[in-house]
Amino acid sequence: MVAAAGSFASSLASSIVGVALPGIGAWAGVGVADVQWVMLGPLLAVTATLLPAGRVGDLIGHRKVYVCGLAVAGLGCLLGAASPTFLLLVLTRALTGIGAGMCMAASPALVSLVAPKGRRGGALGFVSTGVYLGLTLGPPLGGLIETSLGFRAIFWAQTVIFFVILVAAWRWMPEPQRPVERGRLEWGKVVLAAAGLAGVVLAFARHETWEPVWTVGAFVAGSICLFAFFVQDHGCESPMLDFGLFRERTFASGIVAAALNYLAMTHATFLLPFVLEDGL
Repeated sequence: MVAAAGSFASSLASSIVGVALPGIGAWAGVGVADVQWVMLGPLLAVTATLLPAGRVGDLIGHRKVYVCGLAVAGLGCLLGAASPTFLLLVLTRALTGIGAGMCMAASPALVSLVAPKGRRGGALGFVSTGVYLGLTLGPPLGGLIETSLGFRAIFWAQTVIFFVILVAAWRWMPEPQRPVERGRLEWGKVVLAAAGLAGVVLAFARHETWEPVWTVGAFVAGSICLFAFFVQDHGCESPMLDFGLFRERTFASGIVAAALNYLAMTHATFLLPFVLEDGL
């Protein structure tokens, strides 16, 4: 239940801000191309955090990662509510993304370790329900809050949600009884994975506003970093990502389907508020 609540809050943090982007752009005096950093900042942070957060959970326990993620995300929302400039708002959104990435990495691992084998699928489905509930409730809730209280109230509301779940996790979420893995977090691979994913995501996200040379450069640099990560991580004793999983057709097709799903959903979440505001 607490793991699903964290997934709900993490996805809500992404979707609830989308409807406030026109208002944030007007407050900051920036256009659509720049205000998208309010969404892109946490997206990059989540992307860069997921792999190392999962590995850290294997080493020290996923409950610790989950609780720390809730605290970091809540702090990011708190600072975002008080941000006096657009740059600080983007940075605090990235901090929220780091915390959300930690929660997203830890929550399914916790459920998989705690749920009995015969009920594991249903438990993971419950966590996924929390994700999509947050994505569904975010836009109407964000629109209601911004219309009534202004866009900063959205960040105050998120702060309360994250810290309520943090208290619940601290008090009632046990650490699964399993031996933690031996090893260490290899920071070189963390940097390669984060830089590679960030470069590829930036190339796709900014291709309409950047010069072609910058777009191609970001994509090539990101691809090189990801290839270097694959070379270092593949076949090592304690990999950060088990590439053998992609040989499983069910797993690989599920990843592709999820990627296409979130790609379509993210575009709609970002663009629809501007389309509706211009149309109305």
